[in-house]
This record gives sequence, C-alpha cells and structure tokens, in this order.
Amino acid sequence: PSWRDKFPKTALYKGRYIGDTYPLCVDYPSKSFLRTGATYRLLGSSSLPELMTDPPEFATDETIKRVVLNETSALREVLCHRDVDGQCQYQNSVTLASKLACTGIECDVDDVRVVQVTSSVFFEYVHPPCVQQAFFNDAKKLSKRYSVYPTVCANPLLPVASEACCEVGSVSAIRNTMFDGERMTFRSAEKRCSDISRETCDFYSVSGDSRKNSMAFWTPGLCLLRIKVKADGQVA
Repeated sequence: PSWRDKFPKTALYKGRYIGDTYPLCVDYPSKSFLRTGATYRLLGSSSLPELMTDPPEFATDETIKRVVLNETSALREVLCHRDVDGQCQYQNSVTLASKLACTGIECDVDDVRVVQVTSSVFFEYVHPPCVQQAFFNDAKKLSKRYSVYPTVCANPLLPVASEACCEVGSVSAIRNTMFDGERMTFRSAEKRCSDISRETCDFYSVSGDSRKNSMAFWTPGLCLLRIKVKADGQVA
C-alpha cells in the first residue's frame, strides 16, 4: 500500500502485537549491510530500489551520486560471484556468509540502499525486519527541505534522515552527502557537518536539487513525545 498506519497493531493471538519476537531496529549493529546474514537482491541494470522508494529521476540523472563499490571491495567480490574463468556470475539473491571489512565509501556511511558493482549491474540491500518503538528517549526533530513543512519526531539512534549543515548563526543549510538518498543517524549527521566546519541546525531551507533533497533532515531540536493513557492502562 502507498500508506499505512505505523503504530502497533494487535495480532490474531490475544495479548500479542504484530512485530512481537522481532528485534528492535536500534539493536542492529552499525554497518549491518556488511554483517553475516546481510542480504542483497539483483536489480540488473536498474539503479532504482524496489523495496524502498527513490525519486524516479535517480535512474536517468547522470549527476546522481551512487554507492559504487571499488575494485578492492570484499562486498563487490561476493556479489560478483566469479566462476573459474574469473567472470562474474550474478545471482538473484546473495546472503553474506561472514562479516566483511569495509572499503572506500562503505566505511563512510551508516547504511546503504543500492550498490553499484559495474556500470550496468546494481544490487539492492534488503533491510532485515525489525521493530521501531512508538515511544523512545531523546527524540530529535526532523524537518523537510523547507521548515514550513510539518515536522516529526525520530529516534536519533536510527539512520532515518539526512544531514543539513549551517554556518553558525545561519538558517540556510547545505549538504555533505556520500550518495544521493543517503540516511544516517543523528551523530553521523553532526560529524558530517563538522567535517565541513558547519553544524546541524534548525534551518529555514536546504539548498540544492529538490529531488535529491526529498527526504527528511536531522535538526538539533528536541522533540516532545506525548501519550494519552486510558483508565485501563492502555495507550489511547
């Protein structure tokens, strides 16, 4: 469906919820895309993910920054799956049998969406199922490209938003992204801004192409989560 209610739903079994027995998303280790069990699915020549959504223009815009795996990448070798003649024999689905060391851009990002093996071969990282709690500590405010848009609260420990970096005292933000469509944790957003002598900010706008800036951005603003508890102890 194009939209769904993200709040917890009861399962068919009394007293249980859909998502019970699944791990919490915040408990997944950093760079899970290189860990044992990480799964990738072959997209062929298409650079657009199928299990996530990116702007369709990402497929044809030559200025799009992608996660291009370099020649020494262990992940690239696994996805290549060479035969005895050294030729890549791509599989529809690949699951990592062991933890891999990062190389190049893999070391600089929290998460990936689509990785490029060659100029015409792409794989999508399949994020493992996990549960995000409706209530959490230290919530941060997320804002769209312009601050006049509605804001939401997010868990700063999850890679769910992008960096927006301002000079001290400014409300005009710029990007310092490794690839277009990138999401990261709040801490990584702070570091990304610090790397260009800026800081996360309650910006008015984020400069750049609207398609490349279509996601939400971290701000340092605190976000207050409120709940309403009914007389029977259930959350309303």
